[in-house]
Amino acid sequence: MRRREINAISSIIIYIVIIYLKELLRFTPESTVSTFTYDTSQLARIGGSVLFILGVFLLYYYFRNKALLSEVSTVHPYSARELRLMCSHDFQANVKAEGTVTCDSPVIAPASRTPCCWCKTKIDQKVERTGRYGEPETYWEPFHDEVRSAIFKLTDETGYVLVDPKQAEIDTEKPQFILAEALPETYTNADLQLDSQEMIAFAFEMGIPANYDYRITEEIFLSQGYAYVLGQATCAQEGTNPDVLIHYPSKGYVEPGKKVFVISRKEEEEIVAEEGITLKICFWFSMAAFLVAAYCLVVAR
Repeated sequence: MRRREINAISSIIIYIVIIYLKELLRFTPESTVSTFTYDTSQLARIGGSVLFILGVFLLYYYFRNKALLSEVSTVHPYSARELRLMCSHDFQANVKAEGTVTCDSPVIAPASRTPCCWCKTKIDQKVERTGRYGEPETYWEPFHDEVRSAIFKLTDETGYVLVDPKQAEIDTEKPQFILAEALPETYTNADLQLDSQEMIAFAFEMGIPANYDYRITEEIFLSQGYAYVLGQATCAQEGTNPDVLIHYPSKGYVEPGKKVFVISRKEEEEIVAEEGITLKICFWFSMAAFLVAAYCLVVAR
C-alpha cells in the first residue's frame, strides 16, 4: 500500500476515534437512563454514518488499485531502443519501462533546496479556536500547495527515453517535515522562498509546539537511482535520432476510463505483491465497515 494511502486511511480512522471520544466525554454520572439511551443512540448513529463513509472510501481504493494491478500485469514492457524504433508522428502506446534516472535540468525543491525531478511542497498554518463544547482546539489548515517537475531521462542498456512526471503517482523519497515560526515577507505563491535559519527538523509527536505557526511537508523524487515507469509513450522528436516521451495517458489500456501513470522505485514484482495485499485489505475492511455500520444504524433506531 502506498504511503499516501496509508496516511489517508490512518487519518480517517483517527478522525473516527476523535468523534467517539468527544461524544463519550459528554456522558456524566448524573445522566438519567433516558438521557444515556438518547446519547448512545446518537453515538451509534454517528459511528454508523462515519463507518459507512469509511467503507465507501476503502471500496474506492479497492477498484482504483485493481485498475492499477490490471495495467501493470497487462501492459507490455519495452526497452528504450524498441520504443525509439517505433517512434513516428502517430506513435502512441501504453508502455512500461525501467532504468536509471538522470535529469539535465532539475527543479529545486523550495523548502529543502534539493535538486530533483519532482517535488510537492505543502504548507499548513496553525489555527487556534474554541471548540464545540468550549474547549480550546488547535489544528493545521492548508495554506499553500505547490508542485514542481522536470522532464528526466530513463536510461537502460539500449539507450534512454524521456519521462514527464506531471500527474504521475510517484513513489517519492521519505517526506520531510519542517516547522517554521514565520514565512519571510518576500514570500509569494509564484516563488516560495523559505529561510533555512527559520526552520528546524521536526519528528512527528503528539501536540503542536506553541511557538511555531507553519508546518511544511515536502516530498521529492531525486534525479538518481532505479525507476519503474508505467504510462503512455508518444514521439517527441522524429528523425535519425528520435526521442520518445512517456507521460500521463489519454486513456487506460485495460479500461479506457481509468488512466494509470506510475513512477516507482520498486520493481514490478514488488509492486504486484504490494497491490495484491492492498486489494485484500481494502476489500475486507470495507465489507467489515459496511457490516458494523449497518449494525450501528439498526441499534440507533
